[in-house]
Amino acid sequence: MKVQETPLLPASMDMATKVALSKWMRETAIIINALQDNASSGSLVPTLVETGESFTVAENYQALYNEPITVDGTLYVDGMLIYVD
Repeated sequence: MKVQETPLLPASMDMATKVALSKWMRETAIIINALQDNASSGSLVPTLVETGESFTVAENYQALYNEPITVDGTLYVDGMLIYVD
């Protein structure tokens, strides 16, 4: 699930707070979406890949995990997916 980049903010919130919060939420959404997309940049390995979503371990990269990974979507492993105890 992609994070919304344009959140709805309460009408009662003052404009300066809305602008600051909106900017922070957009930046956070970009970071979260990048982490969810793949493991080619040292990102975290998900414990759930939801239906309609995918997670890729890119070629020449490794993803280490210790907890079970539930895959309802698609898991692509072009590199190495390694269980660590």
